[in-house]
Amino acid sequence: MSDTINQAKILGIRLPLHDKTLLLPYSMVAEVSSLSLRAQAGAFIGTVEWRGVHVPVFSLERACGQSVEILSGRVRLAVLYGVTDPSKRPYYALMLAGMPHTESIMPTQLTTSDRPESLEACALLGTPALLGGEQVFMPNIQELEAWMGSIKTH
Repeated sequence: MSDTINQAKILGIRLPLHDKTLLLPYSMVAEVSSLSLRAQAGAFIGTVEWRGVHVPVFSLERACGQSVEILSGRVRLAVLYGVTDPSKRPYYALMLAGMPHTESIMPTQLTTSDRPESLEACALLGTPALLGGEQVFMPNIQELEAWMGSIKTH
């Protein structure tokens, strides 16, 4: 039985940030979309209307202290389902710097990463790993959503 569990494939999605890649379970993603945004300064960069709901948009790069220019207008976002308290925050969005990539992943394909950039990474990005030779980060969703809850979004 444990061999079956260890060999189960997980459908994952790589979300490209400006210089890093997040790896999330595909089931967390409600939609990837280009939406119109009036960008603000800071990690909370505004709100978009998506399917009749106002969704807060965050930049993990800015949250991690990088200065990333975000122009107002159409931007690519990953709209994610809220996990910790969906009644309070059913959705939130992360800024993307490219097209996401979905793939089936075997747990054995992920290995821990000791690359220098992973050691210097922001805690919000989560656990660094290697997947197919590429550095990815697997965020702790509860910690990420707790951080989002601490940010003023109005």
